[in-house]
Amino acid sequence: MRKVIFLQSKFPEDDSEFMYLFKRWEEYGETLGQYCKEAVIWLFCTNFQQGQRAQFLKSQNIKFLRSVESNVNTRARVLALNREIYQSSSSFTLVCGDNQKSLLIAIYLKLTNGSKVRVQIQFHGDTYSFRFNRGLRGLVRVCLSRIGIVFSDSIRIVSKFQMEEIKAFAPKSHQKFVLAPIPIEYSRVAVARSAKTIDLAFIGRLHKERGITELVDVITLIKEVSPEIRVVIAGDGPLRTEIEQQLSDWIEKGDLLMPGYLSGEQIFDLYANTKVLISTAPQEGYGLTLREAALSNVLVVARNSKGAFEAQSTYPDQIKTFSSLSEAVSLIQGSLNHNIDAAPDKLDAQRQIDKEGLSRLVHSWLDN
Repeated sequence: MRKVIFLQSKFPEDDSEFMYLFKRWEEYGETLGQYCKEAVIWLFCTNFQQGQRAQFLKSQNIKFLRSVESNVNTRARVLALNREIYQSSSSFTLVCGDNQKSLLIAIYLKLTNGSKVRVQIQFHGDTYSFRFNRGLRGLVRVCLSRIGIVFSDSIRIVSKFQMEEIKAFAPKSHQKFVLAPIPIEYSRVAVARSAKTIDLAFIGRLHKERGITELVDVITLIKEVSPEIRVVIAGDGPLRTEIEQQLSDWIEKGDLLMPGYLSGEQIFDLYANTKVLISTAPQEGYGLTLREAALSNVLVVARNSKGAFEAQSTYPDQIKTFSSLSEAVSLIQGSLNHNIDAAPDKLDAQRQIDKEGLSRLVHSWLDN
C-alpha cells in the first residue's frame, strides 16, 4: 500500500490560520479514508512539534512517525524519515508543503530511495515565472520551483491557466498535472444582511504582491467622488503603516477602518455587511477570496489577471474586472447601487467543484 506523507517546513504563526490549515488536512484525511480505509495522512515536520499545536495535529486522520518524532533537530529527523522509507515494504507519496525546504528534502529522499518514492509539488500562485518574481529572493524561488517541476512525479495546480503557463517552458510536464482547487472554507461564506453598513472592503495581506499601491489609489479616487462611502481594509503586513499614513484623513474621521488580521468568523461578518469587495492583486492563483465573496452575494471588482478571469467565468454576475484605476472606480460606483439575489445553486455547484478536485488530488497520491 502507498503511504502519503505531508512534508511541512513551517506553520502559520497566527492560530486561526493554523487551525484553518489543520481543518483542510482533516478534510483531506477524511476523503483519503473514503477511498482507502487503511490510508491515513502521515505528517513530517522539519522541526519538532510540541505543546497545544502538536496535540491538535495528532488527530485520527493525521499521524506522526515515531522514529522521526524521537529526534529534535532537522537533520536527524530527515535521516530518520529516510531510514523509515528504506526499511519499509510500502511505497510512498511525499506531498511538499512548499517548493523550497520541503522540496529539497523530498528530492533527497527520492534520489536515495528511487522508485519507491513519488513526489508531488503544488502551485497555489505563480512562483515559477521570472516576470512576477523579482530580485535575488525571486530568482531563488523560481529556480527551486522549476527544479521541482523536473523532479516531481505530479504537480498540483489550482487553476487551468497554470497548465499552459508551465507547459510553455516545461512541455514534458503535461502528464504531471493534477487540477485540484483549494476547497472553499464554507464557514466564511455569509448570508447577506438586508442593511449593509460597509460599502467597500479589501481582504488580504498588506504587501506588494497584492497591489497595495493601486488599492490606495483606488480608495483615494473613490473617496474624492463619493466621500460618504465606508471602507474596510482587513489584513496585516509590511505595508500597513504606509497605508495608514496615506489614508490617515479618512481613518481619523472613522469612515475607513483597518481592523488588521481577521478570523474566519470575523470574515463571515465582514462579507455579510459588505456591498463590494475590491481586489487589486496583479495576479491570482485561484481567487479564493473572490469566490468566497461571490458566494456571500458580495459584488467583486478585481484587477485583470488570468486567475480573476477564471473566477469570473464561474461567477459572471458577481465578479467584474478592471484594467485601469478609472475603470475600477466606475465599476465600484455602479456596483454600490446594484443588488444580486441569493442563489443556493451556486453553493451546490461550488461544492461539486471542490469534491471533484479533492477526488483527483487523493487519487494522485494513491495511484502507482
